[in-house]
Amino acid sequence: MTKHPLVPVALTYVAALLVAPRVTVPSVALWVVAAAAALVALALASTRRAPWGTAICVLLSTSALGVLRHKMANEVPTDDISRVSGSSPVACAGVVADPITYRTATAETVVEATHHPREDSQESLSGRVLLVANWRVRARVGDAVWFRAPLKPLAEATNPGQFSEAADRLGDGVRVTAFVPPGALHVGGAQPRRRLERLAESVRQWVSATLLAHTPNPYRDLHAQLMCSILYGMHAAPLPPGIVDAFRRSGTIHLLVVSGTQVAFLVGLLLALSGGLSRWLRLTLIGCALPFYVLLTAHPPSIIRASVVGAMGVAAVLLGKDVDGLNALAFAALVILGTCPADLNSIGLQLSFGACFGILVLTPLFMRFLAFLPRWFALSVAVTCAAQAGVAPLLAYHFGAISLVAPVANLIAIPTAAALLIVGMLTSAAAPLLPAVADRSGALGHCLTSVLVQNATFFSNWPLAVARVAGTGMLWLLAGYGVLTVSLVLDTPPVRRWLSRERVLALTAVVATLTVGWFTYSKLRPRELAVTFLDVGQGDSIVVRSPTGKTVLIDGGSHDRTFRDVGERVIVPYLAEIGVRKLDAILVTHPHEDHVNGLVTVLQQVGADMILDPQQPAAACAAYESFCEEAEQQGAHVEPISRGDSLDLGGGAKLWVLWPPDRPVQGTSDDENNNSAVVEVALGKTSFLLTGDLRAEGERLLLNYGDDLRSTVLKGGHHGGPGTTSDEFLDRVSPKACALSVGRNNPFGHPAAETVARLRRRGVRLYQTALDGAVLCRTDGRRLEVSSFRSRHRPDVLPVGAKARPTDRGNRSDGSDRSGRPD
Repeated sequence: MTKHPLVPVALTYVAALLVAPRVTVPSVALWVVAAAAALVALALASTRRAPWGTAICVLLSTSALGVLRHKMANEVPTDDISRVSGSSPVACAGVVADPITYRTATAETVVEATHHPREDSQESLSGRVLLVANWRVRARVGDAVWFRAPLKPLAEATNPGQFSEAADRLGDGVRVTAFVPPGALHVGGAQPRRRLERLAESVRQWVSATLLAHTPNPYRDLHAQLMCSILYGMHAAPLPPGIVDAFRRSGTIHLLVVSGTQVAFLVGLLLALSGGLSRWLRLTLIGCALPFYVLLTAHPPSIIRASVVGAMGVAAVLLGKDVDGLNALAFAALVILGTCPADLNSIGLQLSFGACFGILVLTPLFMRFLAFLPRWFALSVAVTCAAQAGVAPLLAYHFGAISLVAPVANLIAIPTAAALLIVGMLTSAAAPLLPAVADRSGALGHCLTSVLVQNATFFSNWPLAVARVAGTGMLWLLAGYGVLTVSLVLDTPPVRRWLSRERVLALTAVVATLTVGWFTYSKLRPRELAVTFLDVGQGDSIVVRSPTGKTVLIDGGSHDRTFRDVGERVIVPYLAEIGVRKLDAILVTHPHEDHVNGLVTVLQQVGADMILDPQQPAAACAAYESFCEEAEQQGAHVEPISRGDSLDLGGGAKLWVLWPPDRPVQGTSDDENNNSAVVEVALGKTSFLLTGDLRAEGERLLLNYGDDLRSTVLKGGHHGGPGTTSDEFLDRVSPKACALSVGRNNPFGHPAAETVARLRRRGVRLYQTALDGAVLCRTDGRRLEVSSFRSRHRPDVLPVGAKARPTDRGNRSDGSDRSGRPD
């Protein structure tokens, strides 16, 4: 602990924050433990006789303080705006706290609540709210605003692979979100307490306008945005999704997320320009410039980390002191997480610290392997590889993918970005006095951004640019950093002396045997059919994956605006989580918004070989029309389906279309829903009956065909609404479990109390996505396990039916199914 004393302290503090939600010890007891351990540590340190005892007491005190800080940070004040959340519109007044961020179809900002206007009084409020609008919001940081909208809790992760907006925003003090329609937001004048943030926003806007004015065509807007992203982050200068995806796949996305690279160049530039000043003036200059740059970038956690470490390094150099990189990194972690424990959930902060850890610890190891290369080139390769190794486990854990081309792509991208940062600053500085110089530097910036884009595009298009890591969990994350730790231990001089050639060969043989054994077990173990009912709020989305890996997505939409684009926020992350590179088919049950409005994004980001569509003659929604247009642009084969069609999923699994009939039903109270596709998916003696939005009239018409509908799992029709899943239907299906896809606090009152009562009277195990999150079913045809994302206990093992699936069920008269093979 003497070489890097702050490292174990920081790790202990982080561990305390992670376990704090499960600690039920009273705060008073924690204060006593922290104080007592600190006093004992001071007493032992004064005697200098028990260094290990001192270290244990320090870590014990740190643990107690970490749990206490977590409890304090998660206490909700009595006047917090989250306490008035609900389905009814709420009037709120506040001040814009963050710059407006424009997404694909929405504008977002954070509003700091001040009061709750009423007819006869004003109730004081605190806390922050994420304000989202699907129209252009004209407001700046520091503007007073008034809006009226329902307040809803931020979306938590309720599906595998889903990003938790609630955990990410908690660091900003945001607990609720408001979706504001046009005309419900009123902007007032600027507030004096936000002058500094407003000044930073004005500078950022002026820099953006200057770069745009001095950047030549073609595509001047894109190149100016990219320069702004290099200067102060992608969140403040959003780029087109295609460009962002190319940078992500090539492993150069970190250049667009402002962090240590920008801080290092800024500090270096300031040190070079202030060479003739005294060290105290240089410290003062950098000490003022760094906080303002943090404000200019809207202070994400990664830039705060970089600024703290950079300030420590500059102070040490100018004062003639040595600085330990790991201690500085640990100190930055303690400062950030001590100020805001919720920042631990920030993916940007995790990646920033992971990259720094890799550079500090792994660079010497890579340098020894690259000793045969020129030192400058070896150092560039070593730093790039070390940074990528430091973040690889985190990338696999959060995104299920690792860029394999990143080390090579960054050799070009990093020096280009460094030059671009200098050119951007020069253009901004020269524009007021020397416009001709600004024009020339802008033209140079255009060339450099072209190099960055071409570099990212070139490497992202390689066939093996990205390695998908399916099912990555905490175990894989720990295993990844465990491998890095073992590598470091093996590189220490004592271990290197112990590792003779024979021992290296023996260790290699053991690792190879374990690897072969694992892959053999993976290949020989029984393969399963997996059916996942995703939690998309008030909507439907089901993913069917066969034992051979064929994947069919059944619907993908949501009525719940909390998810915004449900395809981007839920469906695509889940498909990436399970390793799906392209869907074999997308089946649309019927053209309603809450079943299709996320499918355009799915087609754009994942793609599909085939579209299965009942193609109802009724008028379709705008989202369905957009989906059809995207499918046509991508050249996906669209196959009309009706009763009698089937799809061979491979491995013994099959999908049958039971409804609608060749001639759509007419004259019911809800023809669109009663023509919804009903499919059965089966493997062995386990079957799933998926009824879309079928209502009671459609159920009766389906029963008239006399099919054997007995199924192990039933997906309740029309989100469990009134009049669905009737007694007669349940008698014929006889399910062991039922999944209802519903949104929490939805305006329709789904599921209906009568529907839930009918299911419970029959002893059917009920799962609701609003309560359980995603519902995951796995079966090998003889045994069925059902688990939910929110449940912490073991999966439920349900009995399967005795009905074996006939091989000729659901086939057309021509004897072929949708796989194109004879049945």
